[in-house]
Amino acid sequence: MKESQLQKQVRLALSQAGALMFRNNCGNAEYWNEHSADVDRVAYGVGGPGGSDLIGMVPMPGGLGRPVAIELKAPGARTKPARAALQAQFRALWRSGGGFACVVRSVDEALAAVARCKAGESE
Repeated sequence: MKESQLQKQVRLALSQAGALMFRNNCGNAEYWNEHSADVDRVAYGVGGPGGSDLIGMVPMPGGLGRPVAIELKAPGARTKPARAALQAQFRALWRSGGGFACVVRSVDEALAAVARCKAGESE
C-alpha cells in the first residue's frame, strides 16, 4: 500500500472517530519577485521538511481539544536518516508544547494513537 492510500484511510477513520485532521503539505515554492531580479523562495507547511503528514485536534474530555501530529509510514517504507532526524525533532518539539505526536503504519495504529492521546499520553 502506498502512503497516499494509507493517508486517505487514516484520515477517514480518524474523522469517524471524532478527530479533526488536516493533510500537512510541506515544501518550498519559487516565485518571481517583480521588485528584484531574483527568484524568491517560500517554505510552506507546518514544521518545514520534518513536519508530520497529518496535523489536527483530538477532542478531550471537558470539551477541549489537544493538538496532534501524526507521521504516516507505508508498511515496509524506509526514510532517509537525515529526513528521519528532522521528523523526530519535529515530534519532540510538538510534544514539548503539550501536544501528542507519533508515527503510524496502519489505520489500527492511528486509532490506537488517538486513544492514547485521549488517555493523556504524549506518543
